[in-house]
Amino acid sequence: MKQLFFACGLAASVLGHSAPLWSNGPYITKPGAGFNGADASEWTVFNTPSGPIASNIGVNHGFFRVIEDFEISGNQPWKLQEFASFAFRSTTNTTFPPVSTFASVHVAIFTSDPVTGSPTPIWGDFVTNRYSGSGWTGAYRVSPSDLTNRTRGIMEVRADLASAPILNPGKYWIEYGLQSTSTSSPVFAVGVSPVGSGNAFQRDIRAGVTYPWAPVETAFELRGTVVPDPASFLVLAGGLGVFLAQRRRRR
Repeated sequence: MKQLFFACGLAASVLGHSAPLWSNGPYITKPGAGFNGADASEWTVFNTPSGPIASNIGVNHGFFRVIEDFEISGNQPWKLQEFASFAFRSTTNTTFPPVSTFASVHVAIFTSDPVTGSPTPIWGDFVTNRYSGSGWTGAYRVSPSDLTNRTRGIMEVRADLASAPILNPGKYWIEYGLQSTSTSSPVFAVGVSPVGSGNAFQRDIRAGVTYPWAPVETAFELRGTVVPDPASFLVLAGGLGVFLAQRRRRR
């Protein structure tokens, strides 16, 4: 999987400020080229044995879920606070700006690949709704031949991960499903653009089958704080102490 890692600053970690720790890839292809100056996110059409398909993965909870992986490199653990998926609902609504109707996120984290076997998640389940909010990203998902289409506003759909345990460095898998208030309307996770060497999977819950979606991967972020090692904490604490002492002397 194409991996982009954003290390949050140590100072922010110590102070408890949540920051992006992992971004699974970009999805904006033409900034400002969409309807009314919005950003355009073009899907990619690629050929499969079943025919051509676009780089959007169905993720309606109750019908489908998406499986992705991520990795904590280095030697400092993460304390996750939030999961943000980028998704859209297929609709004929052309209201501007588009309004999110997402209402649920079900998510679980694994230490072994849930595609093979049936591992127990280290956190999360597919019963508890972890939804914490959503809103328009300022972008539309569009065909390359129809950049100003305004029926697929991309929403940032967030889930609360504050109760997840501290994760040590290593490889993990995340499985998630989304749903809007309109349960009959298809919901799609936005594929990273351009399509590269992704390894997303889609789980068809009704059929009991999991399909590979390579080379597609979906756009999502993990946010939280880096847990500093004791030595780094002492260095930072000492530096903050000096800074505060200098400020007091200036008063």
